[in-house]
Amino acid sequence: MRPDELTLDQILADPIVRLLMARDGVADRDIRALAAEVGARLAQRRRAVARTGFGVSEHLLLDRQAG
Repeated sequence: MRPDELTLDQILADPIVRLLMARDGVADRDIRALAAEVGARLAQRRRAVARTGFGVSEHLLLDRQAG
């Protein structure tokens, strides 16, 4: 993470973000679950790229064809 990037905790503590989340009925746990899912998918893709030598774009294409 770059020094000028906010952490998820900092983003979720922002008053404006809190207001928007309340308006939309989104809870902290929803955002954290989404972030964890995205992180897991990215890690899976990185492992697949390292294992197969295919680039990320090839894996995205294969995922679309399989799904």
